[in-house]
Amino acid sequence: MKLQKNLDDIQSALGRSDKAIDSQNHELTILKNSIGKEIALQHIYSEEVHIGVLNQVNPDFIILDTGKNQKKT
Repeated sequence: MKLQKNLDDIQSALGRSDKAIDSQNHELTILKNSIGKEIALQHIYSEEVHIGVLNQVNPDFIILDTGKNQKKT
């Protein structure tokens, strides 16, 4: 009985992990398809909103051309 509960917990955790990975992949696809377009992004910690033309997406940064300068977010 205890083993079955542990297996259920593991399967549940794997399901949540898969959903999180799918969500991030979906967001990355949307960003890659938005290169060259004007977008608005909100920083997850500071909650500052950045608006500009999306120039580049890489694993560490998103580079926006804000008209004043390029901004890494």
